[in-house]
Amino acid sequence: MSGEDGVFTLRPLEATDVVNKLDMAHEDDALRAFLKKVAHKFHAADTAKTYVAVEGTDQGPRIRSYVSISLSEIRREYANLEDCPEASRFNYPAIKIGRLATDRRYERRGLAGALIDLVVGIAQDQIMPHAGCRFLILDANRAKISYYQRRGFVLVQNPENLDAVNQNPVMFMDLHRLTQQAADGAVHEPEPA
Repeated sequence: MSGEDGVFTLRPLEATDVVNKLDMAHEDDALRAFLKKVAHKFHAADTAKTYVAVEGTDQGPRIRSYVSISLSEIRREYANLEDCPEASRFNYPAIKIGRLATDRRYERRGLAGALIDLVVGIAQDQIMPHAGCRFLILDANRAKISYYQRRGFVLVQNPENLDAVNQNPVMFMDLHRLTQQAADGAVHEPEPA
């Protein structure tokens, strides 16, 4: 993928990646701290996998955006599986986007969207054919809800989640429905549970 400043490569975090150069707003310090302090450890320990958007520079490759994912579940009350009511006795398998961040100098260039698309592709191509995985979930930064909605995520519709006090409401994307729509060549709006 190309940007105004160079070519970006999407790939897994590598042990040699320099992770301390991400310029984040003060309120996003936890996102920078995760990448700097524990992303490599989580990646090596198979606790969470981190994928990066890297730009080649004169000083070597530089991370401009990243996403960290792990296996998770979504509570059965949060989503509706009309196509498989038998599964409603259990929580549903999911992939969780634990962290998604972009260097503020590189925002609005499609890097976060490309990383979300990468995660969807990993789920559809590498996980769903071999293991149950119905949803992609995240705890949204309240200020980013409209962004995630444009990407196809739906807010969990319960009072606790929608309460303005909840700074990180749960959102989800139905990967099965997305896969079916792609196979049908149709685009439909996601439906909340």
